[in-house]
Parts: sequence; C-alpha cells; structure tokens
Amino acid sequence: MIEAGRTADIHKMAIVTGATSVFMHDLCSDMAMLQRITGDTDMAGIAKACAARLVHGEKYRELELIVDSVIEHEDGMPEIENRPLLAEILACYSGVARAERTGQASEYRRTFLVPAIVADAMETDVPEGDEAVAFLNSINQYHSAWDCYQPSTPFQIIVRDAINGIPI
Repeated sequence: MIEAGRTADIHKMAIVTGATSVFMHDLCSDMAMLQRITGDTDMAGIAKACAARLVHGEKYRELELIVDSVIEHEDGMPEIENRPLLAEILACYSGVARAERTGQASEYRRTFLVPAIVADAMETDVPEGDEAVAFLNSINQYHSAWDCYQPSTPFQIIVRDAINGIPI
C-alpha cells in the first residue's frame, strides 16, 4: 500500500505530465502543419516558433492554472472548472500514474507517451488557402518570441525545458 503523501505526489506528477502532454501534442500538431505548409526543415526553429505562439494562447494559460492549482492543493484534488481541458489532461493519467508508482515514469514517457503524441500529431490535417495564411500569420506574430521567453512558474519551466530539449 502506498502512503497518502506518496499517492498525492504520484497524482500531482500524473497531472503535470498530462498537462505537458496536452501542450506537446498541440506543439507537435502545429509543427507538422508548419513544416508541411512551408517545407522548412529547421525543426528546432519550427518548434520554437510554434511554442512561442502556443504559450501566448488561452489554452496554455488554462493548462498552467490547472497545474498550479493541483500542485498547490494539499492532496492535489482542487475543483477544476474547465472539464474539457481536464479530460484532455486525464487522457494519459492511468498509464502515467502506474509508471510513476513503479518507478518507470521516464521510460514510459520516452517509449510510449512521446511516440504516441508525435504519431497522433502527424495525423493533423494541413490547412489550405486562407486558413493556412492565418496559421502562418499567427506563427509569424511570435516568430522570435521564444528566445525572450522567461518562465516563472513550474509549468512554464517544464514547457521551456521540454521545447529546448527536443532532440532535433
């Protein structure tokens, strides 16, 4: 039997990993679209441009609020109002929690979670016409913002480190 404090820590890590997975899925989807639209092969640059746009979005702020509230809550179980986003976060919860309990979290992320995120993102439809132009404009709006990004919360630091650590 796992003690209550350890259970709360496992739960919090599973939520943080789930939220990071949601962000990374959106990032990989945007990267795939940008690469297909432009033909650019600078994947590190593509990752940073797409990440800069995403961290300025409402979904990112909501993810950050959820992560912060879970981390700060004693048992990690605050009331979360954004149920659809919570459902996205919880999509990988059981696998992540199981991996955390067994000490296999890093291996689970590397061999299962990341490949699943990338594979799913590669299925993203590529926008055309005005939709493609709007997407490119939204990327260009934040094109060089990643290098100036200064994270200040745990989730922001996790996201920054994940982006900067993408092996491209």
